[in-house]
Amino acid sequence: MAILDSELAAALSLSKEDLENTESLQEGYTQADDRWEIIVRYNGDINAVAEQVGGAPTEILTDQYAILYLTREQIDAIIFYPEVEYLEKPKGLLLEISRGLIASCIPQVQTLPDYSLRGEGTLLAILDSGIDYLHPDFIREDGTSRIVYLWDQEITTGTPPPGFLEGSLYTQDEITAAIAAGSRQEALTIVPSQDTVGHGTHVAGIAGGNGRASQGEYRGVAPEAEFLIVKLDSSQGYGFTKTTSLMRAIKFVVETAREMRRPVAINISLGTNDGGHDGNSLFETYIDEWARRWNASIVVSAGNEGAAARHAAGVLSSHEEAAVEFQVGGNRRSVFLQLWKSYTDDLRIGLTAPDGERTGIIVPSPAAYQTVLQGTTISVYYSLPNPYTIASTILIELFSPSQVAEGLWSIQIETGNVVGGQYDVWMTATQDLRGNTFFLRPEEDVTITLPSTTVRTISVAAYNTETNSIASFSGRGFTRLSREIKPDISAPGVNITAPWPGGGYRAQSGTSMAAPFVTGSAALLMEWGIIRGNDVLLYGERLKAFLLKGASRDMRGLTYPDRDWGYGKLCLFATFRDNSLVGQLARNTPSPYTGLGSDPLPIEQNINLWLRNFAYIREQREAGVTCEEIVTSDQYLDLLFQGEINQDVDDLLKSIGDVCLQPIGNDYLLLFLHQDEYTSAQAIYSLFRLSRVPLLYGLCADTSALQASGITQLSQLTQEPLTGAGVVIAIIDTGITYQHPAFIREDGSSKILAAWDQTNWQNNPPSGFLFGTEYTREDFDEALASDTPLEIVPMRDEVGHGTQIAGIAAGMPDYAQDFSGAAPGADLIVVKLKPAKQNLRQFYQVPEDAIAYQHTDIIQGIEFAIDRAKGRPLIVLCGLGTNMGAHDGTMGLEQYLPTLTQREGVGAFVAAGNEGNKSKHMSGMFPAGQTGSVEEIEFFVAEGEAGLSLFIWNYVPDQMSISITSPRGYTIERLPVMVGSLFDYPLPSERTRVFVRYYLQTEGSGDQCISVKLQNPTPGLWRINLYGDIILNGRYDVWLPLSNWSQAETRFLRPDPYTTVTVPSTDEGVITIGGYNHLSQSLYEATGRGPTRGQRLKPTIVAPAVGIYGPSGLEGYAPVTGTSAAAAIAAGAGAQLMEWGILLGNQRTMNTTIMKTYLIRGADRKSGIVYPNNEWGYGQLNVLRSLEQ
Repeated sequence: MAILDSELAAALSLSKEDLENTESLQEGYTQADDRWEIIVRYNGDINAVAEQVGGAPTEILTDQYAILYLTREQIDAIIFYPEVEYLEKPKGLLLEISRGLIASCIPQVQTLPDYSLRGEGTLLAILDSGIDYLHPDFIREDGTSRIVYLWDQEITTGTPPPGFLEGSLYTQDEITAAIAAGSRQEALTIVPSQDTVGHGTHVAGIAGGNGRASQGEYRGVAPEAEFLIVKLDSSQGYGFTKTTSLMRAIKFVVETAREMRRPVAINISLGTNDGGHDGNSLFETYIDEWARRWNASIVVSAGNEGAAARHAAGVLSSHEEAAVEFQVGGNRRSVFLQLWKSYTDDLRIGLTAPDGERTGIIVPSPAAYQTVLQGTTISVYYSLPNPYTIASTILIELFSPSQVAEGLWSIQIETGNVVGGQYDVWMTATQDLRGNTFFLRPEEDVTITLPSTTVRTISVAAYNTETNSIASFSGRGFTRLSREIKPDISAPGVNITAPWPGGGYRAQSGTSMAAPFVTGSAALLMEWGIIRGNDVLLYGERLKAFLLKGASRDMRGLTYPDRDWGYGKLCLFATFRDNSLVGQLARNTPSPYTGLGSDPLPIEQNINLWLRNFAYIREQREAGVTCEEIVTSDQYLDLLFQGEINQDVDDLLKSIGDVCLQPIGNDYLLLFLHQDEYTSAQAIYSLFRLSRVPLLYGLCADTSALQASGITQLSQLTQEPLTGAGVVIAIIDTGITYQHPAFIREDGSSKILAAWDQTNWQNNPPSGFLFGTEYTREDFDEALASDTPLEIVPMRDEVGHGTQIAGIAAGMPDYAQDFSGAAPGADLIVVKLKPAKQNLRQFYQVPEDAIAYQHTDIIQGIEFAIDRAKGRPLIVLCGLGTNMGAHDGTMGLEQYLPTLTQREGVGAFVAAGNEGNKSKHMSGMFPAGQTGSVEEIEFFVAEGEAGLSLFIWNYVPDQMSISITSPRGYTIERLPVMVGSLFDYPLPSERTRVFVRYYLQTEGSGDQCISVKLQNPTPGLWRINLYGDIILNGRYDVWLPLSNWSQAETRFLRPDPYTTVTVPSTDEGVITIGGYNHLSQSLYEATGRGPTRGQRLKPTIVAPAVGIYGPSGLEGYAPVTGTSAAAAIAAGAGAQLMEWGILLGNQRTMNTTIMKTYLIRGADRKSGIVYPNNEWGYGQLNVLRSLEQ
């Protein structure tokens, strides 16, 4: 059953009469046709679902998001369809209103001969109140319009854009014809769109006005860019517009820009307090998704709530009381508040009216609580967590047909058992509060508005150029709990003069005015990079990183990034100066590998290279070479593309024939590049962005626990024993010894529902995949009935790890051996991973005989399991990990797993790794702001190491470079930072060869990574000098390979045991399982510790990890130690929760996030330890207590 967001659930619990008296809760409801406009997250065919519930009008936004118009009865029906995951009602968005150019260092970039950037060839998308298209600043000298398209969402007499249901679309030719009509009145008969507010015209003028009406005095940032204008629908609702209107607009402008093959800078000068300020609403995640598509950068104003006193916050302990007081001014019909907290915290509220009348503490219930105090109706609704966060909300609305009681109100807060204790309350400005409705003790922190809280947008604060001070109204960061650095940057926002409807100019203030300075600057960077061909990747996170690096940080006494200023003040020229990154990009020499350039690009921007490669593969296919042979051959390099295959490229790829393309899910495509005999894999892979190259993963294992975790008790309940029956557990690992009794049911049948042996290449791969062999349950049953089972199903587990964790998670009981799996009733889907290719081992310097797997094969294994589970509840168990990657959720499996953890009926459990005490990680900190200082990284290399790789990561906008000294004293002097260059140094008189590659602005985070590879390293003490070329944050982290891939004596001399959780357990959404010793009740010394490099808490919980018995050999049992065993126990507990929740009907929307909240609430916590922490997480696994709680 789908989940409703808290506001929609609260609204539906009200009577129609009460609903009509509210304001915020009524957003999205149309009384005339009794329908709700609903944002839906879905999978499968949502159009078919809409038809089945009675023909609901539907707008498809992406393959996961849609907007539906539903009656109450249709909502009640649609939530039971498995294709529907989550429903969210729209939120109200409010508007957030040639000195600024000079302060932002823009005129130099516009006028100096080396640059002369004016936005030519780029698009500015302004999503706002419309535009006065007759204003001279948006008309060229020849009388033609600079507006390519204008979509007025309010005008119903014209034709909407294809795929949309509302509004009218006007083309450049139609707008030019209107301009030529003569009078404004005649023009409006052709294009009847007007900006009656003025806000959109003003914003567009700052970003790209050409200054014609002022003889150039008020010229904008990108005066030769063209515009995509969307006038957002403000005809309904209590804000200026709705989130759904903005979501449609984003889809329209990005898809239009892609069709035009032009980069686009998108400006959103709108905001709301309605939400958790943590980036997890459908509205926020939707914007983040579109920020990764095409050559787009999205700029958002930080909001004007900084001094509005509409945010209160605090931290409470268990069994504590507090009061939050707020003043309500006169003539207010409604006041809406949201209290956000962790679902793990037991927190209840009551209200007190100005006359002292009280509600008392309100007990949570499924329906909204309603009462009347002092003539004001009080509605309180306690929500459950949605599928995307462990936070929960208490919604409070005061409303009255006349006015809410004026005076001092109070929220009484009372806690029970508390884990974190943090709470935040926001007052949602559904109308102009005029300063007379506010909190008495406000908190300025986290006053940025949504959607400036989104990770992948550029959030902009406002400052006053006259006083060189932050504007008092400017929204402050950071985001709630996750503490994402927001705002990103600041720009002029006080008394900015720009175009105004009617042909003139007006001065306005607000972060709305600051954002378009950044949007226009993004267009200039895109012109330099994409249009002129200097850097065709200059968009999105990469473009953001350049802007942040060039920002001016001249405020004394501040530590950047700052909650007010972000990374500093916009200074575009600094991005282009000689010591800046963009300056270096222009001087880079081309790659020696013909046709690839300095950094192979998305397919559509390097199509000739790929066409040559595909032509070669097609020739091989015509000569009889199979795709399985190509996919598994070391002569082909595996390269992964994500979110970059647009329709044109997709059509082209399909037209060129069978070239062994491997789609993975909805957003990935695996391609295979033939390696010629003259070029090493090291050289070719080094040319590609880090995210293109598959990461390698190893095992999270060094080679009476169920009772401690509450699992045995659940399986022995007399009324409803929970054994995981009906649930499937997916084991993506080393295979399985399927003949072992632990995997054979009492009737002799196999527990294995399906299996994919990726190592068995018989040209009979599973449907949808290119290699390996699939076996069904029938195959296993036939094999088990035979005297020679391996002749029927020749699947083995030569390592034994997959067999052990499968048995720990779901093995059948063997009472004679005192053994039982955690969920013996569960079925299994098994994927035996193929070993990583030798060319990847060579690239990463991983030993040839090491147990290592490609993350691309792991993703395919998970996709196989999802498909073969056929809708049954599924637990995915990952007992693999790596020290490669950013450790912050932005690379490899980390990027894929969020698509898994949000699915209803799927739970993802990942081992935290065993690197905590292995000395394979170190970290350090440059003194903040001290550019030019040096840090020393020392590590010892043991005898017998054939190769070694280190990855040095730092935070944007810092830039670092290195020199290297070998144990024999040879020094590679400081290597300059050059994009796309591989430094290759054979050391004199030594067998060692050193490879260094600088990856600047990596995809996902924008952070820098320095890769250091040592081939045949000389044993002894190595030193790397790390130079702070540009230092703002100062933090750096360094990882050596997994302990399973290197000698124990190969280690850092100054190790850091924290941030040793392995990838992909660093993904925020998964349930990360650390380990403890259940016999001694002590922490397992090797367990990976948090936080992630992005400072998110890890692990989630811990489970027994020491001496855990699992199947071994053909019929025996042996102990295994490591967090993969702990994760297997937790996965079995997850299967029990799935059975209890979905199959027994107690929580039909169970997914990873909801399961996480249950496990956190039920975890055992020791007295004297402060939870959560980065060793024990939220405590020790106790699934029985999770259900009791």
